[in-house]
Amino acid sequence: MSPGGRFRDNRGSEEQVDDTRGEAGPEPGSGRADRDRFLSELALALAEGEELEGLVTRSVSRIGELLGVDRVTLFLVEGEPTKGPLRVRATWSREGIPPLAGDPRSFVPGPPPPWLLEGRRIVAEDALAEPFLAGSREILERIGTRSLLGIPLKVEGRLQGAISAATVREKRRFEPEDVAFLDSAMRLVAAALRQEGLVAELSRERDRMRLLAEVAAALQRSETEAEAMDVALAGLKETLGFPVGGVALMSSPDGALLVERAFGPLAGPLVPGARVPVEEGDRAGAPLSRVALRATGPLAVEDVEADPLASASRRLWEPLGVRTVVLAPLRAGGKSVGLLGAASTGVPRTVSPADLAAIGSLADLVAVALVQRRSAEALRRAAGEARALGEATHALLTRSARRGVLLERILDAVVLHFGKENCRLLVVDPRQGALVELARRGDWPGLSEAGPWPLEGPGLMTAAARAAEALNVADVASDPRYVADWPDARSELVVPLCLDREVIGVLDLQSRRPGAFGPDDVRVLRAFADRAALALHLAELVEELERRARVLESIGRATHVLNFRMNAPDVLAAFVEEAERVFPAAHGAVVWTAGEDGVSLRVAAAHGSGRATEAAFGSRAAPASELFCAGVAFLENRPAFLEPASLTELMGNAPAEERARIRATLPGDDVRHLMAAPIRVGERRLGVLEILSGRPGAFSATDAETLALLAEQSAIALRNARLIEDLTRSNRLKDDFLANLSHEVRTPLTGIVGWAEVLLDQRKEDADARRALTAILGQADTLNRMLSDLIDLSRIESFGLEIRRERVDVAALVRSVLDAVGPAAARRQVSIACDLPPGLPRLEGDTERLRQMLWNLLGNAVKFSQPGGPVRLRARADAEGGLVFVVEDEGHGIEPGFLPHVFERLRQEDTSTNRRHGGLGIGLAVVRAVVAAHGGTIEAESQGRGKGSRFTVRFPPDRLAHPSGTYVRPGTD
Repeated sequence: MSPGGRFRDNRGSEEQVDDTRGEAGPEPGSGRADRDRFLSELALALAEGEELEGLVTRSVSRIGELLGVDRVTLFLVEGEPTKGPLRVRATWSREGIPPLAGDPRSFVPGPPPPWLLEGRRIVAEDALAEPFLAGSREILERIGTRSLLGIPLKVEGRLQGAISAATVREKRRFEPEDVAFLDSAMRLVAAALRQEGLVAELSRERDRMRLLAEVAAALQRSETEAEAMDVALAGLKETLGFPVGGVALMSSPDGALLVERAFGPLAGPLVPGARVPVEEGDRAGAPLSRVALRATGPLAVEDVEADPLASASRRLWEPLGVRTVVLAPLRAGGKSVGLLGAASTGVPRTVSPADLAAIGSLADLVAVALVQRRSAEALRRAAGEARALGEATHALLTRSARRGVLLERILDAVVLHFGKENCRLLVVDPRQGALVELARRGDWPGLSEAGPWPLEGPGLMTAAARAAEALNVADVASDPRYVADWPDARSELVVPLCLDREVIGVLDLQSRRPGAFGPDDVRVLRAFADRAALALHLAELVEELERRARVLESIGRATHVLNFRMNAPDVLAAFVEEAERVFPAAHGAVVWTAGEDGVSLRVAAAHGSGRATEAAFGSRAAPASELFCAGVAFLENRPAFLEPASLTELMGNAPAEERARIRATLPGDDVRHLMAAPIRVGERRLGVLEILSGRPGAFSATDAETLALLAEQSAIALRNARLIEDLTRSNRLKDDFLANLSHEVRTPLTGIVGWAEVLLDQRKEDADARRALTAILGQADTLNRMLSDLIDLSRIESFGLEIRRERVDVAALVRSVLDAVGPAAARRQVSIACDLPPGLPRLEGDTERLRQMLWNLLGNAVKFSQPGGPVRLRARADAEGGLVFVVEDEGHGIEPGFLPHVFERLRQEDTSTNRRHGGLGIGLAVVRAVVAAHGGTIEAESQGRGKGSRFTVRFPPDRLAHPSGTYVRPGTD
């Protein structure tokens, strides 16, 4: 595939579609080669990350051309695979064949056909007579299908659609090669669709996380309930894409919902001020709103007309044309304050789990923000206590979103309000099922333990966490639930931190005074705990957003590093180091490569503690079934985890020598958690990437997804590196060939030149013979320089141009070039005028390369000039202190359309076999390389055919030598 994204034939021009080829089919020989090249180019385009939308469309068109059919269509299943309908993702029709009727992205009604649901291929010479196509016969007749080749399209084993190739003009028998080619192309198209889905999912996830971060910031800036609700509705409308939405709050004293804010086609239940009862017997929409208020999370009804849950509320949504409804309870501190609603009109909308999670988080933020605003308004009316609490809460929620900083400020704010009482903050650790202390304030002499405290165990803190209620115990000694851990404690106040009815931690206050905490303290601490819970939740959201950003950055960095490695060992060595950096808890990584038998693995690269694995296995292949984590990932083709009790358990029954090598490599480290993912391209497994950590529970399912992405990148980079190695070998063979060619040609050429010079000395009186011998010597010199240019061009492409730095006398350089070009100019009766002002500075560069540059420019000027025509060479200093060479002639000239290509290698304006001027088209490419290697620039100008040409070479000031021998830098005197 070309860089511009177009498929090209092997001549380099864009291939034209032959209308008759769809009837006769592709030619057997050239068709197979073209198909193989297309598949290779498509795979390479996927590896290079070409824009996916255009890639799929172009691939469908190219498949049709290569199969020689009349129409190719890519269908995708919309929604559930068994229900359909089918959407036309991309379609191509041969010229003269009418396209599919209607919008090319319209839905094909009905569920997928039986052959597609059963995963069958359809190879039908007569599509209308095929039994499996009986249900689709009407559609096939309508669009004129005669013969059909259809293959199901699956992504990760899940049916996603189909790709079909059809003839319209006449029937055709599809050969096995056609089926195999379409099947291979389908797999690559499926890979493109999978990449497209991953990119879209990452983009949507990033947008959701950014939305929540922006909403959280906007909510903190809002000062009233109305502003907070407007922020929430803006999030529903602008980012999540719902056309209808509103916020309804609980009203007192009857508990009905009152619509406060709404957007979209406002009517019925969405008019601000509308009352939505939630009582059991009210038929005006109460059941759906009541269920939503009691739900633990957002409630989605994707089709109001079909879902029985919405039956009692259906007439409320019908005037608005609503088909999909999402209701999320606004709940803070365990209390429902209202509903956040969103809806879409027209066709039912699929509400993904990610959408539900985003709406739920948005509802949580809005609910707590609403409670904050109400509390703030109440606190503003209160005296100093409320004012102090409000200021502390504002400082808590606006200064930092870092978890550690938040925890410290939570306790600082509690101490500021409650004085010198001892306080501590504990959070729920789901893994341990216990409360874990994170920070404390105050003086705790004689504290007996620092936890953790099992949630099902005794104690006031665990009791408050289980009940999700505040506990204020005036005399701890009289409460049987109390467990003494601080001997001086007389009273204790414990308030849970709740978020959406889930306890995420507790604030624990203890005092040496009995009855130290009153009802007002409970109220204040509970309100503060709600804000603290929100702050922690926001911190977790921000940390998750930052973590995902770090992962994407790490993957990008790893991909960048991999793309600049030229061989497979370097790729693996760089990759294993970058992979370890992605995971903060990792302290080692190993890359295993698959053996030729497909069931063994070999250590290819290791870093950190992964070198212990390298020491244990060395270069020998190990059966995958004997590898605890990497073997499972490889054999089952999925990410795998292993959490050994220690390194000793991991070594198992390994020989003593092997155990000693491992211990010597890891004298002070241990391995407590392993994570592995297969390295694969498509369904081909190339190896396994394994990450090690010395901390139990170091890796999560999200880490496994990240590791899988890294493994995919490494597979592509590894394959590219191997391709580059093949290319390097090819370049080496080419250079060897050119060197041999130069030797073999120059050997007889030397003899020709030698004998010609001998004859020239002997035939001093024979003018015709001398003219012929002079021509022979001139052509031999030209051939010798062409060989030199060809070899130089090859070296430039492979290794760059080697330049020796020395001071070059410009006048002497020009004289030597004129001596070399003079005989050829004399033979063509071309005069060369040279303008060299005195006092030109010396150049810092390679004398031979600069002579080669001027020789090529003057030689071209002479070659393309008419007999008797002039050629001019000028050298001068420019205004910036640099040096300029100008070579111009009045000869053949250059067409304006060819000027951009004049310095390209092997490009000639006249490519006919009977062209007037010879040459290989490499001289100007070498000139450009020489000029660039000296830091200069070259420019070609011409007014067109027959109007001559001008070539201008500029060298910057820092390439010139001061007469004293020092360099002249730009900007210096």
